Amino acid sequence: MEVSAGGGAIKIQMTGTQECKRVEIDPQLLKEGDMEMLQDLVLLAINQAISDSHNMAAQKLGPMTGGLSIPRLSG
Repeated sequence: MEVSAGGGAIKIQMTGTQECKRVEIDPQLLKEGDMEMLQDLVLLAINQAISDSHNMAAQKLGPMTGGLSIPRLSG
């Protein structure tokens, strides 16, 4: 799955097992030199990717668990 932050300026690709496969940063962000904004956008994108990955896993595994609550998968 892929998520983005900052209108697509930061893109994170993550697997369903929360393994980060790729981080893409728009070169324009580096030219602007706002390190704090860049850090915030990367953090936002990573956290969103993890959250989306957890949700995807819960949706796919939910039927197999028969409705049991698995701590890491149940939001």
